[in-house]
Amino acid sequence: MKRWLSIIILLSVMAIFAEVNCQTVESEAEPVIFTTKGSVSGVNWVADKIVVRTFVYGVTDEITFIVSNSTAITRGSSTIPFSNINIGDNVTVSYYSSFAGLKAVRIVVKQ
Repeated sequence: MKRWLSIIILLSVMAIFAEVNCQTVESEAEPVIFTTKGSVSGVNWVADKIVVRTFVYGVTDEITFIVSNSTAITRGSSTIPFSNINIGDNVTVSYYSSFAGLKAVRIVVKQ
């Protein structure tokens, strides 16, 4: 009888922990924002993507970012449309990782 009682208590504790753990994951609303700098090596206005060539710790890499309608794009103090970004522009991109890929939150184009 004690053995069954111990199993029931253990399963109850596991169920409570699982419920608390699920609630913790659901409450995480803010993604972690990263920033990188580089030059634009590709722009796809149809697919809303931008490719940035970076040079970090002596290694060159190309990173593709998804640009949404909510992405803030600025040049100096002016807000510009995505179509005004050109290959060769130096940019700073703030982004986060999602299931769809790296999503740009803010793009600052150097003048």
